[in-house]
Amino acid sequence: MSSIDWGTAPTWISSLVTTIALGVTAGVVWNDRRKHQSADARLLTVTTADPDVAEGDGHALIVANLAERPILEVSVHFLAEFPPGRLAGIAQPASHSMTPGFRQTLTYEATYMVAQGDGMTRIKWAPHAVSFTDADGVRWLRSLHDRKLTRMPRRGNPRKACINGRTYRLR
Repeated sequence: MSSIDWGTAPTWISSLVTTIALGVTAGVVWNDRRKHQSADARLLTVTTADPDVAEGDGHALIVANLAERPILEVSVHFLAEFPPGRLAGIAQPASHSMTPGFRQTLTYEATYMVAQGDGMTRIKWAPHAVSFTDADGVRWLRSLHDRKLTRMPRRGNPRKACINGRTYRLR
């Protein structure tokens, strides 16, 4: 009977180092690919305009495309507590496309009248996020609270909202 030859220690160490090197290389390539995909999205800026730009108690946002490619389907997402204790959200389309260098000031009413029971109730909405599609067709959501950029699922709307550091589930 012959014995199994498992090789020498240097062969095993070489194989282990090669496997680790391949894993690190794959991680670097994956990370670089994700950074490249979000390059245009990171160049869409959203800032709050001076209060005197918005009429009354409204909201004014300045959206600018600093990327070298167009940004599409820009929408502003608003949140409100309605009824008390539950979070409601709406999205208002802002611009179908923003060419490179395009800057737009968006103004919105801060309160809306909503039918509730037999009467009307005034609800105060606050801008929460801006969603948009980059030139590669990827949907993104930029939070106005912490400026975090999140890649959105291929279908549907965002299901969570972060307001003043607290996360809410949208229904």
